[in-house]
Amino acid sequence: MNTLLPLGQMVSLETIDNMIAQWGINLALAVIIFFVGKWLCGVIKNIVTKVCEKRNIEPSLSRFAASVLYYLLMAVVIVAALSKVGVPTTSVVAILGAAGLAVGLALQGSLSNFAAGVMILLFKPFKTGDVIDGGGVVGTVVGTDMLTTEMKSFDGKKMVVPNGKFLDSVITNINAYPNRRVDIEFSISYDDDVDKAREIVLGILSEDERVLPDPAVSVALMNFGDSSIDLVARPWVAPSDWWPVLAETREKIKKAFDANGITIPFPQQDVHIIRDAEQQAAS
Repeated sequence: MNTLLPLGQMVSLETIDNMIAQWGINLALAVIIFFVGKWLCGVIKNIVTKVCEKRNIEPSLSRFAASVLYYLLMAVVIVAALSKVGVPTTSVVAILGAAGLAVGLALQGSLSNFAAGVMILLFKPFKTGDVIDGGGVVGTVVGTDMLTTEMKSFDGKKMVVPNGKFLDSVITNINAYPNRRVDIEFSISYDDDVDKAREIVLGILSEDERVLPDPAVSVALMNFGDSSIDLVARPWVAPSDWWPVLAETREKIKKAFDANGITIPFPQQDVHIIRDAEQQAAS
């Protein structure tokens, strides 16, 4: 026997069926939005990465920029998908904004280092392999990431420098250019011949194959000191030859001066003793 439901109950069931059907459609649309949006975000990320590679942008910076863009787009996709299933997106955006502000305040120092890392990777004041003086340290750059720069000291120590340190100091890139001048300072006695000393030093440097012919080597008189005449020789060399040329030339100058009777004086003072008149008369 068929039992007829009351009209009000029939309407209620029909409404529920419609709501379920509509929710199912919205859920399906949300799923489609999510997966299609995720696919599009991946495509855009790959396009950005390839564009950065073609423009010779630092690989670590291009990867980071592509990743940031990807996650920002994914956030938009997720919000759009949630809105389809009735989730109040305004609250979600507010929560994300508050969370971002809290994280930003907690990581002020890291964000400063991050901004400095971006500037270093964009403007490239130095690159891997360069010898630099900056951030309070001197050494060879091993690599730079978003927050820190790894350096190797001349005595083989590993140094990790926050990128923000470089923004607060002058960066001296020692081997940025192909040639570097060596200032070799030396002194001779007032009794020695300046021209002879200059000739000896020029001869030493002319025999060194590491010394570049252009610019030409110069030997100049710099100062009349208290105990010596101070001179400086200025050859130009490749950056990698700077220290060997400086150290070896100093040794060669000492030996050549000794062999040619030229004195390298040490600081000295002449003391004159003046006696009183009575003491002079008594003596």
